[in-house]
Amino acid sequence: MKYVKGRNSGKKKIPKVRKKLLGRLKMLRRRIRKAIKKEKKDEMNERKIETDRLLTEARRKERMEKELAIIESIPKNTKLHFSYSKKENSRRKEMGPFEKDGDYTHNNKDICNMLVQEYKVQYTKTASNMNKNLTEEIMNVSDEDLTDITFTENYMLKAIEKLKENSGPGPDEIPAIFLTKTSEALIKSLMIILRKSIDRGEIPAIYKVAHITPIHKGGKKSKLKPENYRPVSLTSHIMKIYERIITKNIIHHLAKIQLFNKNQHGFVPGKSTQTQLLLYYEDIYESLLEGVRIDTVFLDFA
Repeated sequence: MKYVKGRNSGKKKIPKVRKKLLGRLKMLRRRIRKAIKKEKKDEMNERKIETDRLLTEARRKERMEKELAIIESIPKNTKLHFSYSKKENSRRKEMGPFEKDGDYTHNNKDICNMLVQEYKVQYTKTASNMNKNLTEEIMNVSDEDLTDITFTENYMLKAIEKLKENSGPGPDEIPAIFLTKTSEALIKSLMIILRKSIDRGEIPAIYKVAHITPIHKGGKKSKLKPENYRPVSLTSHIMKIYERIITKNIIHHLAKIQLFNKNQHGFVPGKSTQTQLLLYYEDIYESLLEGVRIDTVFLDFA
């Protein structure tokens, strides 16, 4: 990749291979629009798909050659490596193309729709036929039921302190650093909102919205497939504070009435993955001492 000095210095010179493929792709798209016969359109579409594939490969090859040249230049020019890394981390990365049924999609709207369809499959639909006796069951409160969420200013402040200040804002556009730096001034207002939300059984609409960013799962998984992108959600930081308070109440209640299984170590006060491993180690050690065969099965539910 070279930069030509002169009148157009600063502009990147497109490599001949990619320039030729871009020209061919433009020509094929024009011919597809003008084609009348179905057979002619099918032929043009096949050529367009092949050109899309070659263009994607050419771009990847260019990137690999550029990065290899930068790596080889590190002993002579270390600044080039750091400037390239900084540029890559700061620039906006475009996603795509996506491949489906042998066709490549470059249009951003189509790519978004393909991701939406992929993520919709992962959600469970709410049953339309709700239990008719649900209201009666809710009204029959026993001593072992959690009937209210209680919290204090101290609870709220601790939940705010757990926010990461460098976290990006959610749909409500309120950054985490704003909440952490102004917590003492906002604490009473936040408590009023949460109290009314619990009493009315309603959550403000803005707290239920999320900005979703697809992140590639990594490894050798194809970047042309929408199913290889994990959805990462940016939600309201205020809602995160409320969720921590409600979660703490629920866990404390379950631990109090001893509803946790003794083998449950995750999300239980006083237990962790470390206590689970210690128990697991003890089971194996005792089995070895007694000469008993022991098998282990690891499960990862998705």
